[in-house]
Amino acid sequence: MLGETYELVTEDYRYIAEQVSHHPPITAFAQEGKGYTILGFLDTKSKFGFGGGKGQMVIEAFGYVDYVFDQYENEMISFGRPKIYANNIVLGTLTVEYEGELKAINNRTG
Repeated sequence: MLGETYELVTEDYRYIAEQVSHHPPITAFAQEGKGYTILGFLDTKSKFGFGGGKGQMVIEAFGYVDYVFDQYENEMISFGRPKIYANNIVLGTLTVEYEGELKAINNRTG
């Protein structure tokens, strides 16, 4: 359901997520713990095929996840997401592969 919120809160940890779009499905989230905050969103496109007759799912993730650590004032590190391949979904041993670069960018220093 659009606008549905999920929340997990303990004394040391808080995670809140909300589905902000239904088509395409996009979820925004915030996570806080002792000394850090993570902000981001999940926006993916997936394709399923029978790559080699055993089943393959390709997942493309978009956007960045931002990490802020309290001990480093005014610093935010952003990570992109690589393409994910899940192989042998139907037959064989499931394997997961990542393709592409995983870039980490310090937003203050570049």
